[in-house]
Amino acid sequence: MDGEEVEVLEAVHDDFSREILERVAQEPLSAPELVKQVDASKPTVYRRLSDLEEMDLVAARVQPDDAGHHRKQYVAAVDAVHICVESDGLSVQVDRSAEDAVDRFRKLVGDIT
Repeated sequence: MDGEEVEVLEAVHDDFSREILERVAQEPLSAPELVKQVDASKPTVYRRLSDLEEMDLVAARVQPDDAGHHRKQYVAAVDAVHICVESDGLSVQVDRSAEDAVDRFRKLVGDIT
């Protein structure tokens, strides 16, 4: 396994990271909403969100609310994580969501133009 596969495996092994990923796969949630739903401290939730975002397992989107304030919501950036047992050890495959790929393409094109 390479370093990225090890990081993903550690993330899905961590109870808090896994629960956060499962919840944002169901619906977009803000960090304060996740703090209320996940049995973890505020710093733990923010740290796990940062780690998951760095690994591209979750994506942050800024949403304006009715009062004109902007709040960050998190969504799953993957459809599935597969852990395979092979003759030479474990391998990890991440199925990225199609929407996430489109968002990345738009960002890339936006950065070029």
